Amino acid sequence: MKFRLKASLLTGAVVAGSLIGGAPAQANTSKTCIPLMTWSFGDVCFDGNGDKFIMSDYREDHRRIVVKWVAHDGSGRTGECHDADGAMNGAKICNYNFREGKNNYLEFVGMTRNGAHGTSANISPTLRGYITPR
Repeated sequence: MKFRLKASLLTGAVVAGSLIGGAPAQANTSKTCIPLMTWSFGDVCFDGNGDKFIMSDYREDHRRIVVKWVAHDGSGRTGECHDADGAMNGAKICNYNFREGKNNYLEFVGMTRNGAHGTSANISPTLRGYITPR
């Protein structure tokens, strides 16, 4: 079961560099998902069972779906994962190995981006996904 949250558009704001506070988004599931806009650019999910991000690009707009994350597990790790191989061709999975722990979590933001280092747009609110499912 996926728990989906509506993501609001932060028009023209490039806030990808700052992951600012996130509220827990859990409902007895290991997946936390962000649909990127109601007209479906794509979506990003974090699955605590397997420590993986699952991303799908739904729009042929020459932009990629990107998730930017920060691990709150004592490791200090940060990163990005990109679905850069085009739209409507299946999910991209980025598999990580985060430190397990009852209170360990990730904060993550989904967005579209023009190339690997280009302009970001359609930036979601920051969400929290627990590394060890609750």
